Amino acid sequence: MSNTRIRRVRTKRVRSYRKARVFLWAFGTAGLALGLGLMAWFGLHRNWHLASVGLLYSLVALILFGIRGVLGHLDDERRRRRDFKKQSLRTS
Repeated sequence: MSNTRIRRVRTKRVRSYRKARVFLWAFGTAGLALGLGLMAWFGLHRNWHLASVGLLYSLVALILFGIRGVLGHLDDERRRRRDFKKQSLRTS
């Protein structure tokens, strides 16, 4: 028997945020379109209370886009760390 063994590294399977990002993109886009549409329609009819509801939809959509960006950043960081660990294990 040889003294050298192939080192097997157990890796944790960490779920990607890809599905959550697609979900947030879809709802953010729909909310932004609905908000801008409401603001345009009720703004032309000078109903400012309902136009402010459209503004609220747009703000919520922008928050969803922001959360999507944060999740994308976290996913990229995790991928960089994982690739760095794989590369360091190959060289050792």
